[in-house]
Amino acid sequence: MAIPLPRRQPAPDALQSAILFSLRLNTRDGIVDVDAAASMLQTAFDVEIDEDKCIRLITEAAALLGVKTHADTGTGRFARHV
Repeated sequence: MAIPLPRRQPAPDALQSAILFSLRLNTRDGIVDVDAAASMLQTAFDVEIDEDKCIRLITEAAALLGVKTHADTGTGRFARHV
């Protein structure tokens, strides 16, 4: 009788990998520098990706992972003005 092997998780696509990599490299003291991460994400691909889309992707990924951004802390370029 064969022992069933666990299924392998599919490899993450290039965009997901680039997002995670840019988040990791641009996080200092638990806060993501969204501008730097978005800029890194833009340069990671040969095709042009809109800066606003990169910022949204980085912000959404940070929220999903529970990582704070400057908007959350009220500092930096992307701070929410109250």
